[in-house]
Amino acid sequence: MTVMTTPDFIYRWLFGNPITKILFRGTFRKIGVKRLRWLNYTNPSSKSLEKRQDMLQGIEARFAAI
Repeated sequence: MTVMTTPDFIYRWLFGNPITKILFRGTFRKIGVKRLRWLNYTNPSSKSLEKRQDMLQGIEARFAAI
């Protein structure tokens, strides 16, 4: 899970999505972890308090389900 100010599509296009290349392919797959999903939350400071709280509740629900 990452949080950044760069919009997701620009990050993936401009930088070539290094999160999945380095961490997923280069680290996790080598140690046998195959089911991965990258959660990226962009520019939370520009969102309303209600939207940020919704994001946090969604994150909490995902981790509670593990």
